[in-house]
Amino acid sequence: MMDYWDGAVRSSDLNSYMKKGIDYVIAGKKSGTTIGNRATAEGSNTTASGDLSHAEGNNTTASGPYSHAEGSQTIASNVNAHAEGTSTTASGR
Repeated sequence: MMDYWDGAVRSSDLNSYMKKGIDYVIAGKKSGTTIGNRATAEGSNTTASGDLSHAEGNNTTASGPYSHAEGSQTIASNVNAHAEGTSTTASGR
């Protein structure tokens, strides 16, 4: 990852990215997982498989559409779910 911050993220800092078609940004995505449309996965072993979802931290999963998981071992598994902290799960709408 980058060891500087000048306000810009370079494509070389990411595992992969796409600018046309299905948009996504990945830096630290868990191996073997899929990325949702316009989703972001960053950190270590993160999964953002829901469309427009966001996963960040360590071993986090945002599988619901529009969901957000951050922290360590967090899971956001339903539409608009938001989980953060350590070992938390948000499964409701």
